[in-house]
Amino acid sequence: MYVLIRRLGTGSGPTRTFKDEELAVDKLSIGRGTDQELLLPGDRVAYQHAEISLAAGQFRIRALASSGITVNGRSCKMAVLNSGDQILIADYRLIVLPSSEGIDLALSLEVLDQQDAPSVDPARFTTRLDVLQNWRPRRWAWLLFTVLLLGGLLLPALVAMKPDWQNTFRSTPLPDDSFWLSGPLHSMHSTIGKDCQACHATPFEPVKNEACMDCHADTAVHVPEVHADTSMFEGERCASCHHEHNGEQRMVFDDQRFCSDCHGNLEQRMSDAPAVERATDFHGDHPNFRLSLLQWQPQSQSWLQSPRQAVDASLQESSHLTFDHATHLDPQGIKSDDGDWQVLNCGDCHQMTVGGVNMAPINMDQHCASCHALSFDLQDPQRVVPHGKPDQVLASLREYYAAQFVQNRADGGNIPASRPGDLNSVTELQREGLVWVENKSTAVAEDLFERRACATCHEVERSAEGPAQWLVKPVRLNEEWFASSEFPHGRHTQSECIDCHAADQSTQAEDILMPDIAICQDCHKGQQASEGLRSGCISCHSYHQFDVHAEATP
Repeated sequence: MYVLIRRLGTGSGPTRTFKDEELAVDKLSIGRGTDQELLLPGDRVAYQHAEISLAAGQFRIRALASSGITVNGRSCKMAVLNSGDQILIADYRLIVLPSSEGIDLALSLEVLDQQDAPSVDPARFTTRLDVLQNWRPRRWAWLLFTVLLLGGLLLPALVAMKPDWQNTFRSTPLPDDSFWLSGPLHSMHSTIGKDCQACHATPFEPVKNEACMDCHADTAVHVPEVHADTSMFEGERCASCHHEHNGEQRMVFDDQRFCSDCHGNLEQRMSDAPAVERATDFHGDHPNFRLSLLQWQPQSQSWLQSPRQAVDASLQESSHLTFDHATHLDPQGIKSDDGDWQVLNCGDCHQMTVGGVNMAPINMDQHCASCHALSFDLQDPQRVVPHGKPDQVLASLREYYAAQFVQNRADGGNIPASRPGDLNSVTELQREGLVWVENKSTAVAEDLFERRACATCHEVERSAEGPAQWLVKPVRLNEEWFASSEFPHGRHTQSECIDCHAADQSTQAEDILMPDIAICQDCHKGQQASEGLRSGCISCHSYHQFDVHAEATP
């Protein structure tokens, strides 16, 4: 808009002088700042005092300073301007003039006459330093300088240099060397208290790594100590990343440039081909996820954690478990052993551990038994076999059916009486009972292991025929998918499980349900991003890595 400013000079009436100034502006800013379109010098005028804008065919003035403006004698923060309106800003008066051709807004500006302020008699004030007897301002300045020198420099220096004085001064209100601290200790170091020598072994020298390692001896290094390129880290100080006395948020250096300086060109820094790929930003330059899986070793009958592997269609989990996620997550529900239909969700079985990082193990009695009861006798549905090793199951069945045999024969009254010392009838009964109990137990065990209960969830093999023996392959679910990073489930409770894990579409236990990096990148942007969740390297990775580069770890 085009604005005409008419600055009124001396005189009055038709003889009053003036000077016109034309401005082409989007908004007319008013204040004593040098960047304002209409500059009004004076201490009572704010740097940005007000602005006039054109909106919907109307000129509006809006106060930007707390002192406000006065329009037509009324103090306000905003007003619509019409021809003839008067605006008072400190010692200045603006009047809206009728606009002429080519001019959108015309304003006259004049400086108001100042009245003499009432005089003040300095003799009425007796608190001025220059009227106090024998204490001129220079003496007060030297006294204050001496106090500051003693309390801020000399006493703390003596405490720092004299170990015998340290405990004495630190236990008194007098200034000690903690007076020099740039800020309070981090909460993790609060137990140190005023023992500055715990970290600052030598006054006025940077904290050495040895002082940190006295307490943090178990802290893992970034790469294994046997690595060929450990020389890259020589000379690095713990305090380069961990800034004490700078508040709770600065104890860990979180700028991802510290990581990308090396991980952006590892092939040039390392003597051998790097085991990790280039990464400088999670959203813009980060490799796909690689997973570490549990692998069963038949020879040693144990599990080993594999090295990280790229995710593709051929990658499968081998937990010896037979499980169908899609069936258990059917929206219509799943039928339990007692005939009731129950609608399940992920949280019925998968629950976070304390701290919200990992998921707690699945437990048969807690999570499965309500639907998969290990009952074996229709006449006694409350009796179940233990969820344990095959020999324990067989022992439980033999015990149950031995009691059933004795009870049935006793109720039938078919046990003949015998004289003391005559064992023929008892021996015959024992032989009959042993055969019946063994046959019954074996038949029921075969039904449990191979058809009805165990085979529903486990991989079962018949290892011998007589006496019958079964082998149930041990089940262990993978708990550490990412060997060099962590995923805090507790921070993602606002998302549904199936948003990241496609469990409702999985029909076999071998499916890898870990999300692809693209799913995480929908929310997590790089550290320099202007939108989304800003995520740096340490959001998922720890600098202090344990040895994750071994071929396999138990």
